[in-house]
Amino acid sequence: MIKGSCPCGGVVVTAARRPDYLNSCDCSLCFRLGTLTGYFDPSEVTIDGPTKSFVRNDIDPPCLAVPFCPACGATVGWTSLEPIEPPRMGRGGDRRTSCPVPRSESTTSAGWASKWRGKPVEPTLARFNQTLQPAQDFNGRVVQEKDAGGGTDSCHFDKSAFDPELTLSKGTWTVGPDNMWGADNVGWISSDPPASQKNVITYYRTHNRAPCGLVHYQQMTMQCADGKFHDYGPVNALDADILPTKIKSIRTGVSISKKYP
Repeated sequence: MIKGSCPCGGVVVTAARRPDYLNSCDCSLCFRLGTLTGYFDPSEVTIDGPTKSFVRNDIDPPCLAVPFCPACGATVGWTSLEPIEPPRMGRGGDRRTSCPVPRSESTTSAGWASKWRGKPVEPTLARFNQTLQPAQDFNGRVVQEKDAGGGTDSCHFDKSAFDPELTLSKGTWTVGPDNMWGADNVGWISSDPPASQKNVITYYRTHNRAPCGLVHYQQMTMQCADGKFHDYGPVNALDADILPTKIKSIRTGVSISKKYP
């Protein structure tokens, strides 16, 4: 659910979801209003507060009405005066600040990583690729993960050689063709050589911690033209489990596992 209001707060508009996209209409009316418009079924939108309507008189017959706040004059969208299929109405936003972001993303597994931040690692980090939805062109946009809090590490114990892994690394990716970004690595960072570096998975197994694991909660964000990152989609659950003979990683319900070592 998203909510907005006119500048004086006298009219409040609530929509059941984010719009699929924002349209920069260049008709004479929208151009003068200077807004980007998202489209909704009328049943998805409620308008609270007194409004007046401007009806275009330069088109015969008139086809739409533009409700506005009688106190500050700000428009809050448009409604059709004729039946249209599918039924829809427009809700505007300031052209200077509006920024289309995805509603959600789908995840697919992409095997196991052999490098972490350019350095070789044991293949214990699962790779996941994401496709942004709806099918709008987000190519070249930057996405970043944000820790949503509540992370747990059931493998850690008092006086463990490893610190508890309770937060995300704040990874950043650039969206590529077909609205895909990745890979998002989920798992344990392990190394065998040199001998002075303990393998975290072997370490916790030898200390009888398996089965155990990490759970992190990830909110994805997308950068807009103003440089700020805006949330999109639901919070993702990221799991990395150490089992007696296997490891398993899960990103928002998509799972990959293997025997290790």
